[in-house]
Amino acid sequence: MIKQAATDLGVGDMHSLLAAMVSRKNFADIMSNQEKDYNKRLELSNTQEERDRLQAYAKQYSREITLVLHQINKDVMLLFKTNDFLSSITSRLGDPVKKYEIMAKYCLEEVEQQELKRKNDAASRVKLWWQKTSTLVGFQLYGLYYSCISMFKRSELPDQVLL
Repeated sequence: MIKQAATDLGVGDMHSLLAAMVSRKNFADIMSNQEKDYNKRLELSNTQEERDRLQAYAKQYSREITLVLHQINKDVMLLFKTNDFLSSITSRLGDPVKKYEIMAKYCLEEVEQQELKRKNDAASRVKLWWQKTSTLVGFQLYGLYYSCISMFKRSELPDQVLL
């Protein structure tokens, strides 16, 4: 699935590097079978050791990272940058969930506008409305779930790096 997603973004041959860049984790750690829960595999550690390790990887793979950034769809790149900025802001303000719902809303509205330019019949409008509504409801349910969990466990959110 990671390789297919990377291919869809224009960097299929560099899927492992893209996954590492997006997750801020080593690809081997992401794919490790030692931990069955993928959420735990993707948890960020905010230790100095982890930050140093990421910085070393960035230096080591700077040429490849530049190639990925050059090849990736520019609209997706804008989403990544927006996500980095929002992550930094919301983690400092203490609301790490709402950003995805807000970003999804605007992305879905843009997709809807583009699709309606191509085909603006009643069936298309209903289909787009249903996709948008069900996605936003899903984000709201996730936010509710996350809020319930965070009442019992307060996880430390690392500051995101602003590039």
